[in-house]
Amino acid sequence: MAIQYISHYRIFEACGMSNYWKKKAVEAGHAAHLISAELAPTIRQNQKTDKNDALAIAQAYLLPDVSFIKGKAADEQQKLQSTLRLRELAVSQKTASGNQLKALLLEFIIRVSSRRGLGGVFESVLENAEDELPMTFREALNAAWQHHLVVIKSIAAYDRCLEESVEQHENCKTTALVRKGRRDQCRQFVYSGGLCSSAQLS
Repeated sequence: MAIQYISHYRIFEACGMSNYWKKKAVEAGHAAHLISAELAPTIRQNQKTDKNDALAIAQAYLLPDVSFIKGKAADEQQKLQSTLRLRELAVSQKTASGNQLKALLLEFIIRVSSRRGLGGVFESVLENAEDELPMTFREALNAAWQHHLVVIKSIAAYDRCLEESVEQHENCKTTALVRKGRRDQCRQFVYSGGLCSSAQLS
């Protein structure tokens, strides 16, 4: 939601589209600000309606000590952050599916050792036709394992996208964070404003 306070000010409540509309407002020559989505509800009177939300945003803007959200000022940074979020989602899915597969194998007294790893155990289980696992369950395990591998491949694909994006940006390129595999530092670099000093997550 956005309101016009005076002719050249545009105040937006931070949301998924707020960075886009803030950018458009700035391009049109306006001074644009983002208000925290957590601030407006504390000021809003009565029930939640568009009118009451707009009034709350205006009142929040007038607070003497209000802190504005800077938003993402660079398109390239926004793309990098989106790719990082996709990668983080895939990593969490990999962890979740890996833990579930290990738990399922344990129900059949099949342990995953650090020496063989999950891949080695699954290769052995799926190829061993002499165990007591039903064929239907073996097929289900294979489907789950293939899904796990797809997630792993997606992480590698996101890594390639990040590396290519970083290579195209001089500030990132000089740090070589992605090329060295220092993902946590790369994430901190992008989120903390390495691409744009005014960048900040909303």
